[in-house]
Amino acid sequence: MPAGYKLRAPEAEAESQPEWVGHVARAPLLRPPFEKKLAEGGIVRVRTQAGRWIRIEGTNLGRDQASFTTLPFKNGKSLGASEMGTTVVDPGDSGAMSVGSQPRNADELAVRVGGGTMKIKVVYVGPPPGSAP
Repeated sequence: MPAGYKLRAPEAEAESQPEWVGHVARAPLLRPPFEKKLAEGGIVRVRTQAGRWIRIEGTNLGRDQASFTTLPFKNGKSLGASEMGTTVVDPGDSGAMSVGSQPRNADELAVRVGGGTMKIKVVYVGPPPGSAP
């Protein structure tokens, strides 16, 4: 190596984050089961529990298409946009998703309404079907 140069470890490429990730820390932390009406941009947080899934159901209360997105967090930091899940819901319909037990060892899950107004219902569910008792 030439004099005056130092060997550096390659910098890890920063994973992309949604623009709203900075608002999550101020969102209410709710304990399932709960239902909450959220307008566009509304966020709630849920703690994960080992061995339990989180089921999120969103009912579109508006006249246009709406959506909700989940994003896992660990120690207050987002695990990145690649870990997000989004469900799009037509007017008057409901859509749901289940998020596995502690995705990538997350300790929280943020749920954000991306468009419209939705009633968000969140519950913990037991081990997924087919898992060992």
